[in-house]
Amino acid sequence: MTDFKLTIMSGFSNQKSNVISYFYLLIIGLISTVIGGCATRRYVTDVDLFGDIDLQKGEELALQSREKLWKDYPVRVIQGKLPKGLSFNEKHSELKIAEQYEDTFQLLGTITSAHDSSSALRDWLWYTPLHEGVHGGFRVNYCKAQSPFKTVTLGLWALVPLYYPCTGGFPSDRVENLSIHVKELKRTAAEMGADLVILADITDSEMTTITGTYGSNIAWATATKETIRGVAVKAFAIKVLKPDLLKLN
Repeated sequence: MTDFKLTIMSGFSNQKSNVISYFYLLIIGLISTVIGGCATRRYVTDVDLFGDIDLQKGEELALQSREKLWKDYPVRVIQGKLPKGLSFNEKHSELKIAEQYEDTFQLLGTITSAHDSSSALRDWLWYTPLHEGVHGGFRVNYCKAQSPFKTVTLGLWALVPLYYPCTGGFPSDRVENLSIHVKELKRTAAEMGADLVILADITDSEMTTITGTYGSNIAWATATKETIRGVAVKAFAIKVLKPDLLKLN
């Protein structure tokens, strides 16, 4: 009789454990469905204004632009062809306005949009900065709320399935990556008062991954190079004073 009771209790306990496991998996599935897959990390912008040096104002403009609504601002972005009256130097590091077009264009400064390179220690023990515009406030706050658990567990909380939607990275697809850069440039240019942005440089980066195998007598490693497209983008912000004269070369 005792064995029968123990069998019933054991079976009940196993069923209860299974229900809890299924419920746990259901919550994870719902959260993953609502929030989405791997998160996109934050992009940062820097502003260098032309004219009298004012580093503080440039930083303020960059910070204010990050607080602006994430949308497609009415700013034209051009790559390759230039409007008549504008020309690059050989290295695309300077943009020149022809003398007869100085009353048509006003060069405000440069904007750089780049992948946020926060410290690895911070990412492991605290919050990995996500792109608030791409994901919205719900996902960002959901991930921020788990930061104390990462600290207490010395980063091991990142292995918990509930944290999976907070695992951040940057788009490997060049088109998707550049589309985020372009929206960042537009948002910052709008804050500067510009209505035209001209792309000057797109920076790629190479990452080397080393994989190794150890046999009974042989150990070897293979280094694989991967090119990360569009780590940073530099552009010139321009205010068009005479929009009717805006023609591409």
